[in-house]
Amino acid sequence: MKIRAFLLSFLTVLVIPDAPAQGTILWDEASNGPLSEDYTQPTSLGVLSLGTNSVFGSVRTEVTGNNYAAHDDYFTFAIAGGDSLAGVYILVDKPTLFWIGNASFSSMIGQALNPNSGELLTLMGVGPLTSGAFGMYVSNNEFGSSTSISNYRLDFFVESVPEPSTFALILASAVGLAVWQRKKRD
Repeated sequence: MKIRAFLLSFLTVLVIPDAPAQGTILWDEASNGPLSEDYTQPTSLGVLSLGTNSVFGSVRTEVTGNNYAAHDDYFTFAIAGGDSLAGVYILVDKPTLFWIGNASFSSMIGQALNPNSGELLTLMGVGPLTSGAFGMYVSNNEFGSSTSISNYRLDFFVESVPEPSTFALILASAVGLAVWQRKKRD
């Protein structure tokens, strides 16, 4: 009975993924200043930590004569080897465009136009992103007769990707436990 409890505890530890780290605020324009408005010189947010990584920002459009001037936010981030970006949760108060692509902004992975809130990768039709460098921009998509400011919050959730050997170890332990129990009954 003690061996069974030990094996069950051991298997439980292997099956439960790493607990998310305490949330990290990567950037808050209220305290860190504005994110870059230039895609050729985006703000680097660095490598995302395990758990929740938050960005608080705002983007605006303003009327300039017969046209609009857009003040978009451009930034880059990286996902370490062995990790994946499982989700990007958004809150936004005005029509806004969200775009994710490569770090040079030359190739799009996905975009979502005017989502209210929710999980951004799902809205883009994109699965989890694995290790690599990525670029993202956020653009206000409300065009009226005056300046429009769109406030947003992005919560990037990063988790460890279990190595294939972990699953093999779990399977081998489960088979070994079943064989051991069967022999014990015989």
